[in-house]
Amino acid sequence: MNIQPLGSRLLLQKEETPEVSPGGIIITPTVSYSQGVSCVVIAVGKYVTERETVSTDYNKLGPEFTFEEGDRVLIAPSAGVNVTFHKDEYLIVEAVDILAKISE
Repeated sequence: MNIQPLGSRLLLQKEETPEVSPGGIIITPTVSYSQGVSCVVIAVGKYVTERETVSTDYNKLGPEFTFEEGDRVLIAPSAGVNVTFHKDEYLIVEAVDILAKISE
């Protein structure tokens, strides 16, 4: 059993990278509403993968709104719906809620 987002939605998993002080102490992350949240794309909806064959308003967006599994993205802290599945935490967001793609 798995989760498949519908339409132009994406299933994301937050990247948890705890801060480490110069002395080696792990500082637990706190969410600041002025900072974005880094996530990894786990699954994408049909409108995101087959946008040429689906007639929706989503097709009016530019090619930068193309996402694949494994992409790293930045979202607003309040974006999406939190989902727990098999004890793992995920977010389901609309593609238009993605603020940026993160590349190496």
